[in-house]
Amino acid sequence: MENKNSKKIIRLVLILVSIILVGFLIVTLTPENMKNKVTKTIKKGGSEIMEKTHNKKDNKEDNEKETNISGKYMWLGTDLLDTKGGVEKPILNDQNQNMYIAHFENGSFSSSTMCNTLMGSYILKDSELTFSPLASTMMACEDDVMNQEMKYSEYLQKVSKFEKVDNYLYLSDKENTFKMNFKFMSKE
Repeated sequence: MENKNSKKIIRLVLILVSIILVGFLIVTLTPENMKNKVTKTIKKGGSEIMEKTHNKKDNKEDNEKETNISGKYMWLGTDLLDTKGGVEKPILNDQNQNMYIAHFENGSFSSSTMCNTLMGSYILKDSELTFSPLASTMMACEDDVMNQEMKYSEYLQKVSKFEKVDNYLYLSDKENTFKMNFKFMSKE
């Protein structure tokens, strides 16, 4: 009996910590705050090219590609594929297909899964896409769901390019070792 109560208390504490963390992240990860943080990080790293890319947001030509995936659009994850060795191997099992919903807006990214929410910022230029380190809520879920979610988050951090074709969005790394496929879902 005491063991069940302990588990309930631990679960409640995890939920409260997650709620507090999400509230903190929502307040601190506003687009304006993220813009300043990304600029500072880039300056510390000394990457003048990235800084110029970041500061060109007002350039209509640079924003043209972004508006194709950004805004009030929701993207439903349909496939998460390991493509090492030229063979496409699904990471998601049939039960967990379509478990990811991604939202890009004005440099801010969020994605809900069957278990947690990921959030951060992104930089888009031409067909290149990079994400900042992502934050996540920390809900405990079934092992297979958690493992797939960890792989999803890991792949997002490695994304370097994207392609939008009609109502589909394809994300991958430079070496094409994985593919993340999304389908246009709706406008909010």
